[in-house]
Amino acid sequence: QGLDERRLWVLMAWVEKASSSYHPIATALIAAATAVLQQGGSGAGVPKAPEGMRVETVAGCGVSAFMTRGDCFGHGLAEAESQVLHVLIGKLSWLSQWGVVGLGEEGLQLGCGDGMEGLTCVGMAVGGVLVGVFGLADAVRPNAQQVVAALQRRGLEVLLISGDNESTCQAVGRQVGLRRHLIKS
Repeated sequence: QGLDERRLWVLMAWVEKASSSYHPIATALIAAATAVLQQGGSGAGVPKAPEGMRVETVAGCGVSAFMTRGDCFGHGLAEAESQVLHVLIGKLSWLSQWGVVGLGEEGLQLGCGDGMEGLTCVGMAVGGVLVGVFGLADAVRPNAQQVVAALQRRGLEVLLISGDNESTCQAVGRQVGLRRHLIKS
């Protein structure tokens, strides 16, 4: 792809910002990209996005963006590298539907396995090739466990009902003191 790690973080920030999404996942990805780019020596953060980027958000799946590589990174790129970039950021199953290379059945299973239990996994593909998988954890409010315990002491049954995946629900439920059978995703 000819894109280094810094440029991948820049692409992520541009696409998520351009999606105008206030979704917690988009917010977390923008914050992560911004933090990484500010640490990168120059402290400059995310550069201005190119004009003409086309972005489509697919609810419950992710974001698809098209932009011209030359417009993105301009100076120093060979003319052959000025083709259109297609960037996908979203659920691994959605990236698989796009035919992203590097996912396969094993990639889908490994993406959020092995030490990533309880995390929401988001993949990023550029030009049809998987370039990263990010695990995001839900932040539980500091007093959530005490609130749940107080409600349970009053005899109330407390449920966690979420559209998130099962392992994420289980992880959050454990953190706040819910019994497994009370967690519904």
